[in-house]
Amino acid sequence: MARDRSSTTNGNGKMNGHSHPSDILDENARRFQDLPALCIREQGSWREINYGQMSRWSRWLASYLIQSGLRKGDRVAILSENRPEWAIAFFGAMHAGATVVPLDTQLGVKELDHILADCTPRILFASAGFQQIARELKGRVDSVYLLQPGANGLPSIDQLVPKQELPSRRRPVDEAALFPLGEHRKYQD
Repeated sequence: MARDRSSTTNGNGKMNGHSHPSDILDENARRFQDLPALCIREQGSWREINYGQMSRWSRWLASYLIQSGLRKGDRVAILSENRPEWAIAFFGAMHAGATVVPLDTQLGVKELDHILADCTPRILFASAGFQQIARELKGRVDSVYLLQPGANGLPSIDQLVPKQELPSRRRPVDEAALFPLGEHRKYQD
């Protein structure tokens, strides 16, 4: 059965007029550079990331990932609640040409371990709230990075500085950008 892509593409390989999901971010960064793109309430105050920062940081992350050996088509998993850094990891992985594997934060270590064994990501990004689970899953991936500064020696994405910014090597929109996990219940005992 052919997959219906009518809701995401317009028949010429473009998503709602854009050739790639990161085009939307890049266009918004040009048009709304200093306007808030994402915000989160932390410790009683709001922290904002504007479109320019989000685009710049995701490209820097992509450059670091490429320089660290991530190949086009490699998988990158993200285990995090909704937060601005999730989007930076997503767009950074997309710019690096990776396939993104968003993980369900409601799953336990055993279920996540089965998923990682199935999709074999090279990198796992995790929020500080999931750093203990990320440590338990570290044997399934080459590298684990926290989305925000954490404890106990796991590096965070703000520490990943590329030697130089590289051009995006994103994949065409018609190639898989997200790893389809199917129904996670098949991993439950």
